[in-house]
Amino acid sequence: MSKEVDYFKEKLRNLTKKGAIGGGCILLLLLVVLGYFGISRPVIIIVPDCAGIHVRNQGTLNAVIYKVDAFWYWAGQVALLANLPEIHQRVESEATPVRLQVPDIPGPAGGIQQREHCYMKLVVRYRIPGVPVFRYTTLLYFKYDPDRESWISTKSIPPKYRSLGSLGVGNVSKLELSFH
Repeated sequence: MSKEVDYFKEKLRNLTKKGAIGGGCILLLLLVVLGYFGISRPVIIIVPDCAGIHVRNQGTLNAVIYKVDAFWYWAGQVALLANLPEIHQRVESEATPVRLQVPDIPGPAGGIQQREHCYMKLVVRYRIPGVPVFRYTTLLYFKYDPDRESWISTKSIPPKYRSLGSLGVGNVSKLELSFH
């Protein structure tokens, strides 16, 4: 056997009752803390009735949104909007809805024909304030309405419009050029 296994066997043989109880208490405390953050956690959801992108924390702990990634899906293609700035937005537990602090994301300027659809997925990354170990992610989906020139929240992106191909990366102005 290896030296490490022999070392641990020797330590277990020399373990006193007091040491076993102390180790068990520490393990129990660790499991309780992990369980608390598994059950009691922030849950960010979208509020569809408000103009703009409003979110609410439905969980029991406060949250800090630190990053939002945006993806456009159109005509079997997908692109990442790479110029969204990092944010630091606190969302209190069970508070009133707050507007997500991302810049207004423009729609495709006239380049989409009526038969094509454009969807957007926002990946909202957040954590518990003061506890950087636990990080969470929620997905928000939107469909572009060319008549009202706005993004409307949806439950998901329909499978036929999802793209598994190459991911283009660019900023909003570069992506708008691809629609012309």
